[in-house]
Formats: sequence, C-alpha cells, structure tokens
Amino acid sequence: MIVRNRLRTAIIYLSFALTIQVLDLHAIHQAIRHNHREASFYSWENPLQSSTWNELSSYDYQHITLVPPSACGEAAAPYLPFSRLAGRYDMTINSGVAARVDVEKMKQYCQTLFLDIRQGKVTDDTIYILHPNYLEEFKKATVPIVCLKIDGFDTCVTEASFKQWEGSQHY
Repeated sequence: MIVRNRLRTAIIYLSFALTIQVLDLHAIHQAIRHNHREASFYSWENPLQSSTWNELSSYDYQHITLVPPSACGEAAAPYLPFSRLAGRYDMTINSGVAARVDVEKMKQYCQTLFLDIRQGKVTDDTIYILHPNYLEEFKKATVPIVCLKIDGFDTCVTEASFKQWEGSQHY
C-alpha cells in the first residue's frame, strides 16, 4: 500500500501507524516504568537463609528435586531460590520457567516422578524438597531417609548421604 503512494502520502500512513502503535503500548510502558520505580523490583530476599544451604558444597549432591515442581501441581517451594542454590553448587534442578514446553513430555515426567515417590525410589545424590502433602508418603521410601525442616522447607535426603546439618530440626 505504501509503495504505490507518493512519499508524502507514505509518510502520513507510517506516522499514523506509529501513533496507533504507541497508543496501543502506552499502558504496558506505564506499568513497566511503575514497576522499575518500586523498591521491591530491585530487592529480593532469598528465603534460604540457613547456613545449612551453604554447607552443601562439601556434600556429593548433584540434584535438587522439588516434589512436585510447579509443572506437576502445587509446587513444593518457589523454584527461584532453589535454582540459584543449584547453580551455585553446580547441581541440576527439576523446575523452572520455559517459553515452550512439550506438554506430553511434561505429563510423562510428572507421572514418573509421582510413581517413583509412591514406590519409594530415592537416590543418594539428590536433595528432595517436598510439599507437605507428600512428606508422609515420602518417608516410606525403600531406603532410610532423613528429613529436616530448613527455612520452613521440608528437605529430605537418604540416610546414606546424610551428614550432620547444624541448625536444622529433625522430624
């Protein structure tokens, strides 16, 4: 349409389209500016305050598993602090945010995770963060486990991998 018009007419059309675009996005820009002005945008208080989390580097844990992760139901815990923890100690985590997800694979993962929990399958190299609804079932694992409440999060590991975690309470 613009190619068929004279330069002046094309400029008028483009100016009109740009004006419509600016008006359309005005509310979004205002919200972003408002959020950037709030102090909470710049500050985040990590809920993992216990020194126990910092002692993880001396253990052989390779994974953090939220039971369940947010993709499988009501999350055991917010993924962000545990993602940061996993990154700090070069561990994997089973939760996060993705732009595109294979829904079928996600359903399959969730089914496998819940089946493993029901069957008591746990591994020595994993720290399990549990939603309270899964704690009693998890304690029936086929291998002995130790569960602690650390910073309000139900945290379990196998007894074989357990080291003394100071400052935490046993169940």
